Amino acid sequence: MKSLHALLFFIAFSSFAQIRFEPGYYIDNSGTRHDVLIRNVGWKNNPTAFDYKITETSDSQNNTIANTKEFSVGSDTYKRFEVKIDRSGNNTDRMSESPVIDWKTETLLLNMLADGKLRLYQYEDNNLIRYFYSEGEHTNATQLIFREYKQDGRIIPNNGFRQQLCSLMKDKYADPQKFKDTKYTKSALIKLFEDYNGTAQADTKSKGSGSFQLNVAAGATFSSLSLSALNSSYTHDFNSKTGLRAGIQLEYIFPFNRNKWALLLDPNYQSYSAESTKGTNTFKTDYQRIELPVLVRHYFFISEKSRLFINGSYAMSLALGDSNIQQNSSVPVEIGNNSSWALGAGYSYNKFNLEARYTFKHGITSESFWLTDFSSLQLILAYRLF
Repeated sequence: MKSLHALLFFIAFSSFAQIRFEPGYYIDNSGTRHDVLIRNVGWKNNPTAFDYKITETSDSQNNTIANTKEFSVGSDTYKRFEVKIDRSGNNTDRMSESPVIDWKTETLLLNMLADGKLRLYQYEDNNLIRYFYSEGEHTNATQLIFREYKQDGRIIPNNGFRQQLCSLMKDKYADPQKFKDTKYTKSALIKLFEDYNGTAQADTKSKGSGSFQLNVAAGATFSSLSLSALNSSYTHDFNSKTGLRAGIQLEYIFPFNRNKWALLLDPNYQSYSAESTKGTNTFKTDYQRIELPVLVRHYFFISEKSRLFINGSYAMSLALGDSNIQQNSSVPVEIGNNSSWALGAGYSYNKFNLEARYTFKHGITSESFWLTDFSSLQLILAYRLF
C-alpha cells in the first residue's frame, strides 16, 4: 500500500504542477494592446475567457470575451466577432429535416488558422466545428456553409462553402472545378487558404494535427497474490516477488489542448512466480501472461523536452501456457484470462519515459475453491523509436 500511496501523491502533485503563463498579448475594447503573460491551456473548445499576469510575480487576473477584442499566446490567436452561426448537428437522431439554415447571432472568439488576404478561422464547441473567413479590413467574419439534413430518409449535404470559396478566390482560381472535391476539414481548408494567400505553412497553424509515436518498453514488476478459501476463513499471502515485463507502446497524441492528451496501446509480456509455506501447506504459482492495456495519458509540460505525466488504464490479461496455483500435490488451479484497472505517473525527457504504474487488486481465477487478489507495481522504462 505504501507504493500506491506514493503513486497517488505523485499524481496529485502533478495535477497542480506547471500552470504555465507564457508571453502573449490582448487587445481591449479601446484597441489598446497589452503585452502580458497568459495562461496557455491549449483550448480544445474556443474560450470565452482567459487568465493572465502582468509579471511573473503578480496575481492572476481574468479577462472575458466582453472586454477582449483579440488575444494571442503561443501559436494561438483568437479574435472576437459577432457572427451568424449554424449550430445544427450531424447526429442523425437530432438532424434537421429542413434545408433552411437556422442562423444564430452570437459573439465568439474565433481561432485564426491562416492569415493573409483571406483569413481562415475555426470555432469548436465539443462536437460542433465551424469554419469562418474574413476579407478586406477583417472586421467581419462569415461562416463557410456546410450542414447535413434529412430528407425522405436520406442524409443530404449542403456544401455551400464550395460556392463561397469559388467566389472568394476567383481572382486566382477561375475554374470552379478547383473546389468540387474540397472537404470541410481543417487540413484541407488551411492548405487551400495557404495556397491562395501564398503564405508559408510555418506562418499558419496547420501543425495542429495529431501524431503517432512508437516506443519500446521494458521494466520490472513487483507483484503480490493473496488467496482466501471460498467456504472458510483460511487465507494465504504470497510474498511480493519481482518479475520482468517487455513490450511496445503505440501512442497517439491528440492535436488539441497543446498536445497534452494521448491514447496508448501498451501490449506487453509479464511473468510472476512464487512459492511459500504456511504450516503444513506449500503453495506454488506460476503466472505468464500477455497484458493488453489501453491508457489515457495527460502530460504536464516543464519545458520543450521535459514533461510529467499521469495516466489511467484498463487492461485485458491473457494467461499463457500452464499458468496455475498449486497447494501441496493437489490438482493445480488454472489461472485464466482476466481484466484490471491501473493508475500510473511518470517523467518524460526527450525520447525516454520512466513510469510507475499500480494495478489494482483483481481476481485471476474462476470457479475455484480459492478466491484470489492479484496486484502489482510496475516500473517501466520506454524509449521512443519515432
